[in-house]
Formats: sequence, C-alpha cells, structure tokens
Amino acid sequence: MRRLLLALLVALIALPLAACGGGQETSAGAGDGGADGPGGAAIVPKTAPFLLRLNTAWDSAQWTSLNALLTKLPNGDKVLSGIRGEGIDLEQDVKPALGPETDLFVLNGADLSNKVFLGANQPTDVTKFHALLAKDETPPVTEEIDGWQVISDKRETIDRYKVAKRNGTLDDNSNYKAAIESLPASALATIYVDGPTLSRALATQAKTNTSSGPVPGLGRIGWLAGALSAEEKGFAADLRLKGDELEVTPFTPELASHVPADVSLFIDVKGLDATLDEAKRAPALQKQLGEAQKALGSLIDEIIGLFKGETAITVRPVGGKNELTLLVTVDDAEQAKATLDRLATLVGAFTQKTSEPVNVAGQDFQKLAIGKSVVYYGILDGKLVVTNAEGAITSLVNGPYLADSQAYKDIAEAAGLPDQTTGVLYADVPKLVPLLDTLAKSSNNGKPLPPEVKAHLEALSTTIFYGSVDGDVLSLKGFASVR
Repeated sequence: MRRLLLALLVALIALPLAACGGGQETSAGAGDGGADGPGGAAIVPKTAPFLLRLNTAWDSAQWTSLNALLTKLPNGDKVLSGIRGEGIDLEQDVKPALGPETDLFVLNGADLSNKVFLGANQPTDVTKFHALLAKDETPPVTEEIDGWQVISDKRETIDRYKVAKRNGTLDDNSNYKAAIESLPASALATIYVDGPTLSRALATQAKTNTSSGPVPGLGRIGWLAGALSAEEKGFAADLRLKGDELEVTPFTPELASHVPADVSLFIDVKGLDATLDEAKRAPALQKQLGEAQKALGSLIDEIIGLFKGETAITVRPVGGKNELTLLVTVDDAEQAKATLDRLATLVGAFTQKTSEPVNVAGQDFQKLAIGKSVVYYGILDGKLVVTNAEGAITSLVNGPYLADSQAYKDIAEAAGLPDQTTGVLYADVPKLVPLLDTLAKSSNNGKPLPPEVKAHLEALSTTIFYGSVDGDVLSLKGFASVR
C-alpha cells in the first residue's frame, strides 16, 4: 500500500504541477469528497512531522477538473497509469477500493529519512480494499483504528503508531492548525511538514551542519504547508511557511514594465541585500569564501548594498542562446557604477583583461571579457544593468515590455497577482525548456530531461508565482496555465 500511495503522489505531482495559485475559499481539507474537515489528521499522532492528504474522491470537482486538463497534455490519459502495478486496473481495482481521502504520514524524522511510512483510508468497500492490498507483491499489514484502515509494511510500525497516538492527534496540534487554516478547501493534495524536519532537509541539501539553526532569509522554521489544485485553465498551488526571521520586503513591482516581453524567465524581488548579508556571515559560506573575501575587502559589502532596491533577473532565449540580465533599481546610480568598476578592475587583475567602453542603442556601457564570456554593465534610466548580450540592452531600451504583453496580463489575472508582493516569478514554460534541459544535463551526468517531462512542460503555457507576508508567515501563490 505504501508503494501505491507513493505512486499516486508521483502521478498527481508530476503532471507537472510545479505551479502556484490562490484565491480559492479556505479551509483545511484535502478535497471536496468529504475531506474538508480534519480528515486523517484526526488519527495521525500529534507529534507526526509529515502528513500528506490525497483527494481520492474520484467523482469530486477536483478530479473532474483534473481529468479535463489531462486531455490537453500529451498522453494525458496515461499519466495516472503510474498508480497501477502489474495485474492492477485503475478503474476496476483502485477506484472502488479507496475512500474519499488517502493519507500518508510518518511518526518521526528518522522514519521519514528511512521511508517508513504509514497509510490511512476509509474505504467504502472494505472487501475491495483488502483485495487491492492483496495484489501487492508483499502485502502490507493493516488494522482498523477509529474507523480508518491504517496500513504499514510492518506490524511493529503500527504498534509504534498506536503508542504515539495516545498522546493526542495532529488535528489538536497548534502548529498544524495554524499551518493549514488558510489553505484551499478543495485540493488534489495538501501537505504539512514541521519545522525541524524541513530544516534538516534543507541543511542536508546545502551540505551544512546548521539543521537546528536559522536559515538565511527565513530564520528558524516553524512549519511548511501547501495545497495543490486543479482548475479550469490550469494547475494551482498555495504554499505557506512560518519563519521567525523573515527577510522579505513587500513592494509594488515595477520592473515588469522595463524588461523585454519575450523573456522565458522573470524574477522580481526587493531587499535582497538583507538576505545576502546574512548568508555572507554564515560560517559555511565564510569558509567557502576564504581568501576571496580578504581580496574583496569592503567591496563585498558595497556589492551586497546594491541589492537594497527592486531587483529583476531575466532569461531571454535568442538564437539558441540565453541572454541573462540583472536589472537593479539603485539610489545612487553613479556610486553603483563605481562599485562595479572596482569589481571589474579586480576581476581584470586575475584575468589579465580590462573593461572597455561601448555604446549600445545609444547607451554608454562597459564591456569586460571573462574567459570565453562577455559581460556588459552600465546605468540605464537610473537602473543598474548587467548582462551577457548587447541585444539585451537594445531590448531594454526599445521594448516591447513584459507588463504590456497579453500573456503576462492573463496569467497575472488568473493568479490574482496583488499590487503589493514580496516577489514575483514568471515563466514562459515552453521557452524555458531548453535551459531546463541544459541544467538537467549539468546536474545529472549529461542526462537530459526525460522526453515525457519535456512534452508535459511544453504543453504548459505560462506560470507565475508571487509572495506575500503576514507577520511571521510567508505565503507563495500562483498559477500554471495549460495550452
């Protein structure tokens, strides 16, 4: 059963559903098939660090929307085939066996690391439920507890579960209740992870020993919660994270009106200097910087100070290559230019190259060769610009601009992009696929994205994420449209 649950999760999440969205009515449910209340949280131990609630109400509005979206994806009718094993039929075996909510949880962090999961379901037909489990190569252990069928690979895990449950259940955990209170009432899936578990995972990814300490830009994490939904025109998600030292600055985003309309990726933030300064002081980064920090001296603080204002990063595919551009709103344009001049001089001392003045689209810039690459930097309309292509400068000068494009307007409206946000990420997904393929090759021993993943990405249109903050809670919402 654990394998069935994991496969169902993969099938739901890898559609791909890497998009965000908000604006739905709120509650704490996993779906509209009778799971809008506490659901499995009413039987999951209070100390459980991880809970995934899956909507398996096949006739619900969420599954109606999902099935309609799947028809627009390449081989969409086969996407859910991953939840079938040999000799198992989705319609005949899986759907009749599962009740409206199917949950996956663990008892502690060690179990999560070792993939020791428990499952829970309230089947409408217990006989068919057990018949489904019996089809597994190694049938799991089950026990009915408080009206739920609890499943695990080992009896010992269920015994530990019953002991842990004596101390209360997750629906009475204040952190859990706070985490899910603003999530959509109807979703394909909701997830909850407690702070220590998430911090350890982040520390492992970053290869640091700071799992119990603050995370730069977030502080000590209290919890993470999220929901994934299907809507008429695409996929939506809603993520929430509690951190006691959030380094985010709400602002009115303006740089979408200054970057080219045909970018494949646009990231817009403000106040990045605080996060960079905190990261610079982290022991792990201090060690990595080593002698380089001594060589940079006070210049590194000046560079960090440049990112106080609104900052945009864009990727624009042109002629099989990607134009990469950094656009920063600065208080003192001349001082910002002087800081980059000092950095260019320092880089030139190592590369034996010096920057040279160039004029692009009537604008004065500096050009610096670094190995086989070229960097252009200068001031444009009071904004600092750093890019790897002259064409990017020309497009910044002449337009057309992203904020005026219909694609951006449509996705911003679908996601409910507010006037004030802590950051925006926009992507024209099909245009971004070549870059994602390149990144996959560089991080996976030369292996590109799987053909089916590329096909699904190319079937999407645009996606947008945006952030907001309420006290010590950071929210991320958005939308991914399907063609």
